[in-house]
Amino acid sequence: MRGRAIKLSAPRRLVGDLMRFSIGVPRVAVQRQMNLGPLVRARMAQQTRPSWTAIFLKGYALLALEMPELRRAYVKLPWPQLYEYPASVASIAHEREYDGEPAVLLSCIKCPERYSITELEGSIHAARSRPILEVPEFRRALRMAAAPAPVRWLLMWLGLNIARQRANYFGTFQLSVYSGLGAE
Repeated sequence: MRGRAIKLSAPRRLVGDLMRFSIGVPRVAVQRQMNLGPLVRARMAQQTRPSWTAIFLKGYALLALEMPELRRAYVKLPWPQLYEYPASVASIAHEREYDGEPAVLLSCIKCPERYSITELEGSIHAARSRPILEVPEFRRALRMAAAPAPVRWLLMWLGLNIARQRANYFGTFQLSVYSGLGAE
């Protein structure tokens, strides 16, 4: 059957590239039940309720401050090693609309443990509501997506494997928020 070829958009190329590099990352799914009753009550008592994203972001950042293992990444250059960062960088996945289609774009918050939950909420809200090309990380990602595949792959591989640069582009931990869309 004869159809038509549809060129991949910049956001789809970015997601494809991230998936390409995530194939080699070992994963272990862990699930833990937590008693969030006191946290739910504290959140409900606030005049303006912070998002769960900001709360969990702050919690993980504080935990990573105490546990250096959570600020480590495996890198391949100059040789395979674990690299420990002095501070956390949160990479947050946002689903935005770009050129008429959904796009997953990453924003970063350096040292989230230093900010209040209200300040984190403001940063997250800004990345979700500002025009896409006004968010520096989004603009950089879309510019990179315009490059030919081998160039994108080389830049992404270098960004993931040069220890000092990895946190700047990909963070020390990643937070994606799809619970509001029905995901568990």
